[in-house]
Amino acid sequence: MRRLFWTGVGWSLGLGTSVWVQRRVRRAAARVAPPAVREQARETGAAAVRRGRETLAGARLRTLELREAIDEGRRVRRRVEAALREEFGLAADRHRPSGARPLAAPRGSAAR
Repeated sequence: MRRLFWTGVGWSLGLGTSVWVQRRVRRAAARVAPPAVREQARETGAAAVRRGRETLAGARLRTLELREAIDEGRRVRRRVEAALREEFGLAADRHRPSGARPLAAPRGSAAR
């Protein structure tokens, strides 16, 4: 039991000391670093955040455009299919030949 206790104490002191040293080094580096370096680091970080936001906005826009294109394609397909059914005199409820079974959904895809 003593070994476990002292192992825990040593681990805690080591962790605490490590955190304390990291903070001290960061503060010292901030004091020593020239203002131009600090400003450049701040600007670089802000630019990275700005680019990330722009990329995300662009991805959202492309997603909306893709959804609209898919919906338009489905509408056109339905119109063409209806026109072909009318032209060839097929009933709307006869989607497949008699006795044919529907295709199984791909694995891992959720049924809609």
